[in-house]
Amino acid sequence: MPNSRFFAYNIGEQIPGTIQVGNLAVGEPNKTYGNTGSVYWWNGPDEDLGYVIAYSQSDGTHPTSVNVLKWNSLMKGIHIRLSNNDKTASITNGQQSILSTREIKIGDKVIFSVSLSSLPNAIGKILLGIGTKAINFSSYLGSSSRSIGFSDIGARFYNSDPEYGFPSYISKDSIIDLAIDVGNSIWIRVDGGDWNDDPNSDPSLNLGGYNLKDFFSSNSDVKEFYLAATLFEGASIQTLNRLNFQKPQGYDFIRNEFASVGFKRTKGFSDDEFIDLVKSISGEELSGTIQAKEWLTRNGFWTSFEQS
Repeated sequence: MPNSRFFAYNIGEQIPGTIQVGNLAVGEPNKTYGNTGSVYWWNGPDEDLGYVIAYSQSDGTHPTSVNVLKWNSLMKGIHIRLSNNDKTASITNGQQSILSTREIKIGDKVIFSVSLSSLPNAIGKILLGIGTKAINFSSYLGSSSRSIGFSDIGARFYNSDPEYGFPSYISKDSIIDLAIDVGNSIWIRVDGGDWNDDPNSDPSLNLGGYNLKDFFSSNSDVKEFYLAATLFEGASIQTLNRLNFQKPQGYDFIRNEFASVGFKRTKGFSDDEFIDLVKSISGEELSGTIQAKEWLTRNGFWTSFEQS
């Protein structure tokens, strides 16, 4: 059995059952961690194969091997259930909202793709869009200034104000794509049809997008935004990890997941290899393992290396 532990980027109070090193919450070996607010956990490398060094990355752009877009188990309404490795969200009671795991930021140009696995018991009750962590998960997207949602009957909601004329998606297995020029505009298409139900609309050329400037102006204090969905009883929705239709030029298809923590590991357990790895990180000349470990701790790194 691999010997590893979970890590999380944490700038809040120390989480019970962990130690805090810089901005890293470091879990106990082989122990899993559940809901701790907005903290997202990553399992570290096997410590039986070499000395592990863990570090935080505050911009959240460290690449990972996770190549699926998931729904976030920590940012959802209490009646929403996740399955299929968190790629499918469903609800059997009421109407609630959920965010994805992948954040997007001002300046990003991204495209998401989802599919309706099952339909709600009433039309006009399911929405897709973007939101912040401050959305009301017990309400619908667009019920406040913290989110924008496009409903299954072709209405756009923002601050509880509907605007009609957008693509509808009232069929099971419909594939819905959202293209977002974060900070500027958003487009929606269904089953490869016209963006925003307009044959002249094209994210690649920045034509026909719905203007998001009011939304982003109202959320000028926010740095991260998320793909979001509102579900009504009977509905389920699945994130897709390949595009079924043409990708707009200049846009990144969101499927790969990035982290706010990263890892390095030696190939074995020699002192020299550990010192050389720390030197490559620090760019400094270090005379021994004690000095190397002290440098790591002083600069917010955690290591499994223990002085013998």
